[in-house]
Amino acid sequence: MSDLTARADLLAQIESQRHAKAILYATGDRDGLETRIGQDVIDLFVDHLDDIGPVERIALLLYTSGGNTSAAWNIVNLVRMFCDDFEVIAPGKCMSAGTLISLGADRIVMTKQATLGPIDPTIQHPLGPSIPGASPDARAGVSVEAVNGYLDEMKKGGLEGTALLDLAKQVHPLVLGQIFRSRQQIRDLAHRLLKPQDIKSLSNEMELRIPFQMNTYAARTGAVDYSFTRAVIESTVHGAHHFVSEGRVETTELTTVDGPALKQTAVQDQRTFDGWRKVHVP
Repeated sequence: MSDLTARADLLAQIESQRHAKAILYATGDRDGLETRIGQDVIDLFVDHLDDIGPVERIALLLYTSGGNTSAAWNIVNLVRMFCDDFEVIAPGKCMSAGTLISLGADRIVMTKQATLGPIDPTIQHPLGPSIPGASPDARAGVSVEAVNGYLDEMKKGGLEGTALLDLAKQVHPLVLGQIFRSRQQIRDLAHRLLKPQDIKSLSNEMELRIPFQMNTYAARTGAVDYSFTRAVIESTVHGAHHFVSEGRVETTELTTVDGPALKQTAVQDQRTFDGWRKVHVP
């Protein structure tokens, strides 16, 4: 029995025991291949929910390190349009935007190893800080709470104005503006949301505990094709969608011609597919 078939059986068991229709949504936290809750999954949720139809209860199995807070808000509102009772089942990690989704549920069902956390999104922006040693286009994410924590401490010493000027030298003002707006948005969304299993097979399939580094992936073979599942959304009615990255990575040795002969390894990632794909249960 494949992992996908086993999870389909597990979702059916959960539906029977919880008297609900179940949806599994997991974003990968494999080091080097991380995915996060994003707006790109909203249309897929619509497809799954359309096939499920209006029901009394929906149970969302959620495993995630977080992501876009607006997407989390959209997911909660979407699910609530199709059910009278909404519960989140957290078998493991359910952090940041995942915690925000949980706040919008009528109840949270957690295993003993499950964890919720602070709603602390990381802002990814084309004008974000550059990453030393990385490509010129690579930009580091900026933690909303890290910035606000720094400013709060400086405010205690009456240095908020100076601290903000120093911060603007390191982080583009437009990025800072998005950070401040995001913090207020988090508070508003959390307030509005509060007002009203065998995850092991998934961990193995997505290799969540194995860090991924493209530079060393093909070091021994020289060239290798790859296919990585980085996020999933599954239900018994609509089937399964996986966010997949596929391609071929090649390594070649280069010898410098100027000065002493030195060998360097060049890595080329030829990405052929990167997106959501409907997966059929065997």
